[in-house]
Amino acid sequence: MTISPKESNPVLDFVMNYQYPEFTMEKGLERVVAFGEVSHKCPTYERRVPPCTAGCPADEDIRGYHNILRGVEKFEDKWQAAFNRITEKNPFPAVMGRVCPAPCEGACNRQYLDETVGINAVEHAIGDYAIKQGLKFDKPQLSTGKHIAVVGSGPAGLSCAYHLTLKGHKVTLYEAFEKLGGMMRYGILEYRVPLEVLDAEIQRIVDLGIEVKTNVKIGRDISLEQLRKDHDAVFMGIGAQKGRDLPVPGGDNTPGVTNAIDFLQEYVAKGSSMPVGKKVIVIGDGDVAMDALRLALRRGCQDVTLVSGVSREDMKCSPSEFH
Repeated sequence: MTISPKESNPVLDFVMNYQYPEFTMEKGLERVVAFGEVSHKCPTYERRVPPCTAGCPADEDIRGYHNILRGVEKFEDKWQAAFNRITEKNPFPAVMGRVCPAPCEGACNRQYLDETVGINAVEHAIGDYAIKQGLKFDKPQLSTGKHIAVVGSGPAGLSCAYHLTLKGHKVTLYEAFEKLGGMMRYGILEYRVPLEVLDAEIQRIVDLGIEVKTNVKIGRDISLEQLRKDHDAVFMGIGAQKGRDLPVPGGDNTPGVTNAIDFLQEYVAKGSSMPVGKKVIVIGDGDVAMDALRLALRRGCQDVTLVSGVSREDMKCSPSEFH
């Protein structure tokens, strides 16, 4: 059938006069071209949390700071901007870039094409850049008039103090040990996180105006009741300081037997003077067990054996521990 140009045809009129929707990130492309022809069907975009961010316990905007460094988002100083973006959630990029087991990389879609994006390495680089350049946090301009006590200066306590201070609250930080850092200082060996890196990131937080009281133990030097009276709120971030002893008879009081946390903390306290035997058995397969194994080797043990109840593929430690 031949249609005269002068005749009206609703279908032809619709096709010839179709107006493509404007491009938006929510609705998709302006038009789709396939095999040289234009289709009126437009793909749609669904707003979802990127899998890397969904896998990040700190909820970092991972795609965001990668886009900044790639130049997708334009800034005069892209490294400063990336640092600002990552520290919206995590004030320890240099520390976490070194010790985080990187569940974000395990969730990265890129692994199905070739290999995962090296998110940890990027975070590490951003953190080191910030330390080298002496980047600081902007102090809050407003005050809420509230005074918060934060007990414990590990990653939880310091992060809490950081975010509360940025919201305008006055914060006093109470720490039982001589120095701040909690398990980041007393449970992670210096070969993983150099002390100058840890100190720099802690000092940047303290410089926001946080009051610090060290060598103060709750229940010994000040009561919890007094803390509650003196402050509008109290945050308890005392950390996981106690190791798990072997659940067998004599596992907690046999000479020469200790748990990994006590072993690592004793080394931090005593250094090279800590006695270690010639033969060591480490029972466990997590990252802390690997730290204990590495420390034994570094202390000159001649024979170190790791005992695990699962296969190598099912061990809890990071795969990088085998390289």
